[in-house]
Amino acid sequence: MDRITWSKTEKKIARQAFDTALSREEASLLADFKARAAAAATQDDMWAVYRFLAERDGVMGRKYEFRYSELISLFVLLRAEGWLDEADLADLAGLRDDKLTMIREGCARWQRYFERDD
Repeated sequence: MDRITWSKTEKKIARQAFDTALSREEASLLADFKARAAAAATQDDMWAVYRFLAERDGVMGRKYEFRYSELISLFVLLRAEGWLDEADLADLAGLRDDKLTMIREGCARWQRYFERDD
């Protein structure tokens, strides 16, 4: 893929979508953590919650590294995982057409992949 450049306006739009997805996933993680912690009855349970959080910290840190060179792929992944929805993708309308096309095509590939596995 050729180097993708981002205008100042596009950077703001992309950051908003990125922050929206991150906020949603963090809220989900917090709810999951609270449920696991509340259910913990033993020291083994406590350490299992710790291991869960440590694993999720690594995953989240790798996924939500804000790099313009990776944003197109990240937006496709976040849509596939459900952290961005169709309305969020519509909010990306201020991006250049080439970026929007790459995102739409990537989402369509993911959709075909998931439909094939059903």
